[in-house]
Amino acid sequence: MIIQSNFLLGVGLGQYVPNLSENREFWQYEPVHNILGLLLSELGLIGVSILLVIIGIGCYTLQYGYKKQR
Repeated sequence: MIIQSNFLLGVGLGQYVPNLSENREFWQYEPVHNILGLLLSELGLIGVSILLVIIGIGCYTLQYGYKKQR
């Protein structure tokens, strides 16, 4: 599996489909329906962690930054 072989760093953005095995039907080359699985395979654990921190900082700023301005 892609996630098991590249757990920490992933395979890179947009590289999920090219890294699938070659003996698949055409319709099986679609990206996964599980977004977390797609992010883990492309970004790796480190990339997903950084992405979640950035989203968390943005949510914190929206929630508490607005209250401080009032």
